Amino acid sequence: MPQQPSPPTLPFELVQEIIQSLNGEDDRPTLLSFLRVSKACWETAAHVLYRTILLTKDRTERLFLTGGEDMAVVTESPESRLVHLSPRTRRALSFIERVELKDIEPEHIYLLWAATTPDTPLFPNARQVCLRHFRGRWPNACQYPQKDVPQDVDIFGHIDLCVEMELAFRYIEYLPVQKYKRVSIHNVWSPRFSMTPYPDEWEELRWFEFYAQTFASKVVQRFDEAEAFLDDIDPDGKLPPLTYVVPTDEWEDLTLGSLSKERGWVPSPTSRIQFTFDSADWRAPPCVVCGKKFDWPQDTVVSYKGAPHTFRAG
Repeated sequence: MPQQPSPPTLPFELVQEIIQSLNGEDDRPTLLSFLRVSKACWETAAHVLYRTILLTKDRTERLFLTGGEDMAVVTESPESRLVHLSPRTRRALSFIERVELKDIEPEHIYLLWAATTPDTPLFPNARQVCLRHFRGRWPNACQYPQKDVPQDVDIFGHIDLCVEMELAFRYIEYLPVQKYKRVSIHNVWSPRFSMTPYPDEWEELRWFEFYAQTFASKVVQRFDEAEAFLDDIDPDGKLPPLTYVVPTDEWEDLTLGSLSKERGWVPSPTSRIQFTFDSADWRAPPCVVCGKKFDWPQDTVVSYKGAPHTFRAG
């Protein structure tokens, strides 16, 4: 009986191109299958599958915690319930380029600390971090960790950071970063420099203001607070400026006029504090992490407390 010819085999370079063309979310089942084919396929598929990761409470537990444990126990001793991370798992973590953390609790922060190798970031190659941590509409109910961050723990290396609402920025204190690059804080009501652990260095720091009219009425106070903050951490003026991004140019003349009258300040490219007023021509560039500028654009109808509500930027 004649021997049947072997089925044709694709060159591995072509297989790599096929895997790399897949989408980490839409093609997840296919990528999971490729993980089991061979070591070489695992490497290529894992790069695609783990490029972006969303860490919720459930996903953090599944990744770092033994199943079925009471989180109250983890609060006391997270390392005793920590899953041993294999070299392959740690390699997969090194493929992650973008991390979004959403509504995680202090107990999950402790898990991240326990999983971190001393003096080595847990996500060593993450370049973008998006922090979404508040319950409901307001962040006041956020629960912050009650323990001090271990001195040898770094969760991230050099990152661009995006935070939803300024009070939630306090959470980043417990997710230590080696260096901030570009930082965007959305829906700012009033920066609290004395209460919030803002970075002491950055390549770009921007607040996306929430209410343009309120900002215009308090701009002198905001300006003085920002100047005091910069005088404290950057007396020699070596850092790039911090920027207020305002969602409409309707109050631009009033805002700048108040600064000119009260402080003698006029816009200048060399100023440590900058103001960008958005308008129909979209002068303000979007956030480099989430791609957004304002969650509720001017005259947009949203659902608020179960009823339609027209949000106006002014």
